[in-house]
Amino acid sequence: MLALHNYHSTFNCFPEGRGGRRNAWGVYDRTGTPTAAQMDSDNRTFHSMYPALYPYLEQQGKYDAYAALPATHAPAAGSASGILVIAGYSDDALPEARFTDPELGLFRTAFHGTVSTLLCPSDPSNSAAGANDWTRCNIMACYGDSIRNIYLGGRRNARDFARGAFFGQIHFGMEDFTDGTSNTIGIGEAATTPNTGHAPWTSPPDHHNVIRGSHVRVTGDANAGYVLNCANTRGGPNEYSAAAFSGANLPTHNIRGLIAADGRPVSSVVNTVLPPNSPSCGNTAASTGNGVYSFSSYHPGGAMAGFMDGSVRFISDSIDCGSALSASLIVPADAAGDSPFGVWGALGTRAGGESVGLPR
Repeated sequence: MLALHNYHSTFNCFPEGRGGRRNAWGVYDRTGTPTAAQMDSDNRTFHSMYPALYPYLEQQGKYDAYAALPATHAPAAGSASGILVIAGYSDDALPEARFTDPELGLFRTAFHGTVSTLLCPSDPSNSAAGANDWTRCNIMACYGDSIRNIYLGGRRNARDFARGAFFGQIHFGMEDFTDGTSNTIGIGEAATTPNTGHAPWTSPPDHHNVIRGSHVRVTGDANAGYVLNCANTRGGPNEYSAAAFSGANLPTHNIRGLIAADGRPVSSVVNTVLPPNSPSCGNTAASTGNGVYSFSSYHPGGAMAGFMDGSVRFISDSIDCGSALSASLIVPADAAGDSPFGVWGALGTRAGGESVGLPR
């Protein structure tokens, strides 16, 4: 939280939840649909808030390496920057042929290695990560109770959809938190899984059927009962049902927190919809799906949340989630209105106007 506030002191805003190097500092109005060239020069807006925050996390070396790499989307064959644009991974192993690329040293500094500030010691998966593995994270940007439109691709009218402290392709400042910074969650904890290598998700044994660290596909995020359908994928205390974790519902890209610099929902986003340690579900099996991305941890009974006033509080698995399990609930499609997700949802909105707070 201190890094976020120091960033705000410098730029008078917080970083984007998902963006690119071209807009990793300062603010400009993102409206309309960008051209392909604009997107290519902005890392396709695939990056999380962390590259912009690295100088404030005592990781100036990682930031300098990141800033020195090209932000192109279509590099020459064999160039390490081809993986840079998607924040550090491709669908396959990092090709051995790229090891001789002159950019590779910068790339590995920017996207590999442990940053302990981003990890929770209670997560057993982190102990297996080495210097040549991706920089992982357990601390993720909170998109509030937003489910739909959390991955907008090339659209830049994010203010119409953003309900939380962070969102893709937009900056918020202190003036935007009309619910109060002490009542708005900014970052949240999510566990990851033991996958530490560069193997594709589709190659066993990289499919780990664990709620803490994985997700499944549940389509129909605009339909009534979507959140209930996500909750019903649970098959055990920390596993999905056999039906939910099979076939086309298996994740095809990434795992929760595997790559800190990847701003797409599976890798670095949480929302305040289902209570901590609930299933996570995207409307696609890839890392870009709109959906429910739950807080999770190996702390007994809940997970940690950082509020925008700088405080950190423990959130119980039993927190009130309002109408989350209603079969008739259609989740909010835009930024307006109270949260339907009770106390938990209200703590995620920065300007919902709800008069609730976390019980003490």
